Amino acid sequence: MNPAIRQWTRFAAIGFGVVALCFGTYALFTEPGVWKRFWLDIVERPSGPMSFRFLLQPLMAIIAAWKDGKKDAETGRSPYFWTVMTDPVRRRARLLEGLDATGKILAMGLVMDLAYQTFVLKHFYPWEAIVVALLLAFVPYLLLRGGFAPPDRPTQVPLTKAARSAATTGILTRTPHDTFRHGRHACPPQPGG
Repeated sequence: MNPAIRQWTRFAAIGFGVVALCFGTYALFTEPGVWKRFWLDIVERPSGPMSFRFLLQPLMAIIAAWKDGKKDAETGRSPYFWTVMTDPVRRRARLLEGLDATGKILAMGLVMDLAYQTFVLKHFYPWEAIVVALLLAFVPYLLLRGGFAPPDRPTQVPLTKAARSAATTGILTRTPHDTFRHGRHACPPQPGG
């Protein structure tokens, strides 16, 4: 996709989200009984019409998490959820990366929730739409992306011919180019050895 179109689409989605949040926040704190209705609507959605989205969105998020988790494993990146939870330096970048990966799924979820609210509730509640989209798309992605990466295994450093023969005979003579690997920690060559 053209980078200018992608940037414009992202900007439009963020703008729509900000406007919807402003209206939703206003309604959330000014209308009576909003909190009760909010949680009642959230709980009743899986049993109502358009319940297929409660399977479709998490499935799509799982596929995206699988694809990105495999990519993380191939490039040797740290697990996604662990980095988001424990590394404040990389947290923002990784969260934005996850939102970018699930952006289409989130947008589809917002559109489906808009349709649900229009036809069933006869009203649009932006906070509910955002909460449902995040619960169905981003949360499964966040939790499962790191789970698809294979466990980290120590890598073997190739030994030179002299190092292999020394290791097999039990005589450890090292040259400046030899490195022996023990678990995850490499033993550097001995000076003058």
